Order: sequence, then structure tokens, then C-alpha cells
Amino acid sequence: MLVGVFCALAYMTKYLFLPSIPLLIGLWWLIPLIKKDLKGKSIWQKLRLPDLAAVTAGFFAIYTPWLFYAHYSGISVGEAMGLSCVSSYAENISSAEFHFSGAATEGPNFDSLVLWVTAYSSYFVLVLAPFLSILYMYFRLLFSKKEGISFREKLFFVSLITFSIGYFLLAVQHSWGADYNYPVPQYVIGRYLMHLTPLYCIATVVALFKLSNHISSLKCYSIFIISLVALILVCAAQRILFGQAIWKLPELFACLNCNSPDSLIYMKKVALWAVLTVIFLIGISLFAGRRNKDFSRRFMVQIIAGLLIFFQFSVFCNICLSTMTHGVWMLHPRRLAPILKHDIDNGVASIALLYDIPDLESDSLSNSLVFWGVPQNRFSVLAIGEQTKNIHDNAKRYLLSGAHYDNMQALYSYDVDDKKYYLYDTN
Repeated sequence: MLVGVFCALAYMTKYLFLPSIPLLIGLWWLIPLIKKDLKGKSIWQKLRLPDLAAVTAGFFAIYTPWLFYAHYSGISVGEAMGLSCVSSYAENISSAEFHFSGAATEGPNFDSLVLWVTAYSSYFVLVLAPFLSILYMYFRLLFSKKEGISFREKLFFVSLITFSIGYFLLAVQHSWGADYNYPVPQYVIGRYLMHLTPLYCIATVVALFKLSNHISSLKCYSIFIISLVALILVCAAQRILFGQAIWKLPELFACLNCNSPDSLIYMKKVALWAVLTVIFLIGISLFAGRRNKDFSRRFMVQIIAGLLIFFQFSVFCNICLSTMTHGVWMLHPRRLAPILKHDIDNGVASIALLYDIPDLESDSLSNSLVFWGVPQNRFSVLAIGEQTKNIHDNAKRYLLSGAHYDNMQALYSYDVDDKKYYLYDTN
């Protein structure tokens, strides 16, 4: 039952978890059919139907109240389950024209499908770049009958591949069917895949120790070829996403920090050369370990692990620096939101907030006000000097400033980072 409860909670936390539910429950349910230690038992005993019923009951016990709440709040079941956008994607995809017509197209077609499959494949290659050669060599062992690999280990890797394929198809489907990607493709959404990276880190640790125990099973020429292929794949992926190798893609196509924080480092050549160096040194270490058993036993794992830890830690620091909010601008909308909400609740139809603070950005301030509960369609935010043609004539106008004007009376003042700011009514 707890499996169902946690699946429901995870699904309510983020709709993106939906593809994982059938995969997780399916794997849990079907394992007994292939597990050797359950041989001799009947099919009904293996299927554990009472346990499956308990999981289902646990899921609906948590999720059903949410559906009732959504229904009585005027939200459709599709919207409550995060399926509202699926129909529009499906409609776009069903009307796709399957012919080549260049990167800029009016709607989904075969050319745009190839573009998105290639883009997400390239993204995946770059994110997993330092792991590629190790994982590929491990899969050679995994699918060979020479080396014994436990059932649990095989199940982990099969599950990881299944999850990867599922979320890869989900990401491609989203970008291929989204209206905003036409006529010009805008960006990949790497966050649909980035939660798989920790699982691949674990998989690489498992693979590395397995390779160290079976290094003699690898051929020297195989190590050379696999390392070379990994180097070529990484270079090709970087050129596709950042070098306009095939399509003329937008400059920020794969490096928006809110969408793909783990690939934006590769827009810098130094990051590309760094990961290529790591792949090369991993290949050298594996080659040396294959040729010298003493090196394999004493140094190989430590050297490769050190390279991977150093590189991934550097990537993690870069992600933190690029995604963490800098400055104190986010404190402004929190202070302003109660005033704007009070006006709207008291019948003000539209609000125009102008500001003359250099560190603020209109989009960031607007999005943050929405986060704090101000209706998005009831206000606009503009810096002094921006065009005001989109402001309604009857909009209530405010000026946010860090300066105190004697000829205007401040309706509200607050401190941010030991500096005082004033809100003026300019109507």
C-alpha cells in the first residue's frame, strides 16, 4: 500500500512523475514472473494480486480527494491530472506533415521530429559525457554470458534504460508538439531529463567496480575504439547544440539556466576540452589497467573515480552559480504584492507599476509578483523609459523608486539590504 501512497504523493508534487508510475508498479509487479527463486509457484502466487490491489487502493486513497477538490473548484479532471496540454500536443502532432522543409516550420513535421530527437540525444550525450565509455564497456559485460552479473544489478540497469527511454520520448513529444517552437524552435527542456543524472552517477559507480573486477575480459582495441567513439559523440553533440552544425538554432537553445542548467557549460570551449580530457584519461587508465594487473588493483579505480568526482563537482558548482538568484531583487515583489492584491480585491481593474531601480528586471519582477499571488492579467511592470502603450488608460499607476521625492508623498516604504525604497501613487 505504501508504494501506491508514495506514487500518489509524488504525482501530486509534480505531473512529470506520471510516466514513472506504470514503470515502477509494472516492474514491481512483473519481477516475480522472471525471478528464479520463485520457480514452482503458480502464476497467481507470482502475480501477487492482493498486493497489487493494496498498491492501487493506497494510490487512490491519496489521489481521489484531490480529484474531488479539483472538481468542486471548477477544475476539470484533465487539468487536475496535468493532462490539459496533452490534447493540444496530440492535435498538433496528429496534423504533422511528414516531409523535410528546413528548421523553421509552421507546425510539426518529419523534419522537426528529426531536429528534436537529435537535439535531445545530443543533450543526453553531453550530460553523460564523462560516463559514456565506462557505461558502454559495462553494457558489453552485461549482455555477454561470460561474466556473471546478479539479477538485482541487471534489473537496476534495465529499469534505468526504461526510465531514460520514457522520459526521452516525453521530452521529444513535448517540444515537437509545443506551439511556441514554431516556426522557429526555441529551446530544449533539459529539466525533463536532469533527474536521471544522479541515477547514472550510481550506475557508473557500479559499472566501474564491475569493470575493475573483470578488466581482463576487455580487449585493448575495444577500450581504444569505445573511448574514441565517446570523444567523437561528445564533439558532435556540442557542435549540434552550440555550433550550428546542422540547424541554425537560437543562441540560448540549450543553455537557458532555467531549462537546461546541466548543459549550458558546454557553450564554453574550455568545458568541452575538459570533458574530452577526462574521457581520454579514463581510456588511458583502463588501458593501463588491462595491461598491468598491479596498476588495475592499486590505482585504476582511484584515478577514474577522482577524475569523475572532480569533473562532476565542477559541473555542480557551475550549475549552482548559474541558477541561484543573485542580489536582493526578489525581496521587492514580496513587499509589494500585498498592496497590489489589496487594490485588486477592492475593485481596481488594472495596475501599472513603473520603477527606476537599475538592478530590477521587468520580467523577473512580474513573475515574482505572480508567485506571490498577484493575478497576472491585472498588472504590468515597466522600467522608466520603456514604452507605456500597453498600459490601460484607467490603470492605477505606481512608481517604485530608491529616491525620496519631496513633491510626492510615499504611500509605502520598506528596507531592502539596508536601503530604503518608496512606492508613490502617480495618478
